[in-house]
Amino acid sequence: NLPDAALEELSPVNTKRESVLRGRSLFFLGRHADAVKQLTDRPSKEEDKLFYADSHYISSACNSYLGNHSIAIDEAREFCNVIETIDDTDEMIAALNNLGGVCCFATKYGESREAFERALAMMKKSPSIEGEATAKWGLADIEGVEGNWHRAYENYTTARDRFVQLGGVYPVAWLEHSIGNALLHLRRFSEAELALSRAEEIFSQRNRADGLAFVFFVRVKIEYLNGHISRACDHITQVLKQVQRNHKFPIVPNLLNLAAVIEKDAPNTRALRDAVSWFGDSLKGYSHQSGIASKDAALLIEVIENMGSVSEQLYLRLKEHLFGTVVPKKM
Repeated sequence: NLPDAALEELSPVNTKRESVLRGRSLFFLGRHADAVKQLTDRPSKEEDKLFYADSHYISSACNSYLGNHSIAIDEAREFCNVIETIDDTDEMIAALNNLGGVCCFATKYGESREAFERALAMMKKSPSIEGEATAKWGLADIEGVEGNWHRAYENYTTARDRFVQLGGVYPVAWLEHSIGNALLHLRRFSEAELALSRAEEIFSQRNRADGLAFVFFVRVKIEYLNGHISRACDHITQVLKQVQRNHKFPIVPNLLNLAAVIEKDAPNTRALRDAVSWFGDSLKGYSHQSGIASKDAALLIEVIENMGSVSEQLYLRLKEHLFGTVVPKKM
């Protein structure tokens, strides 16, 4: 394991360069808080411009994972500022894509779009398959948030095709899932299922429960829209098995929100009650989450507070949130 080896080699840390290398290793190990702490001892721009820039990239990513979105954006902006002075187009494309991703995760979609579009503009003179794939993926996510599902589908498809060229297995699987979700919103259900099946095959081969949970969740929505309540409930059970009682899994809020809609339509299914019981007492302290999941979590809090008596108003808000312009009629 290279990160582990790097940690061993750099113990103890004697220089600011070594501090940045240690921070990078901690980042790859998923120890984001430790990485941020380590990077407080980094070289100045005058001392070592490249290591200074790298420290800002690592810090932006770690702070984004930790939910420190304002800090993450500032770090990503500084990374861009420094790389711009180096006159390296490929690095600048990567820096802009990083800024776009950090801003998107913080729901700063305007700045995110601007960064991705700047990266794509630079590729007209300096083509980059990976750079294009990353930028198109980011723009697709933004289009989806804004309800522009045709453009989202086109961008996801381009990103998938580029990652196929690069041989990136996991990105292809995640993009097939996203393509399936976009096609769901376009009511192209047969095509959506083909994309989801391709994603499921890759995730199953590699025992990726997180990916499978997202695939099954899209299938819950497809079956619901088609009026197949029993099948939708079956897929809810499949999602629950993949998340393994982890109520902090990012898909859980919307899974329970959808279960609330299904139970409102068909009370005998006990869809919400059974899903909530799966997590036991862990949902009692559920609170608003930061970043992109905040609306999902806020709606779930209302659902939990109104267990057994979801109002018609809340029911309609849940459907609009879950399906956007595709709001099915009550069964």
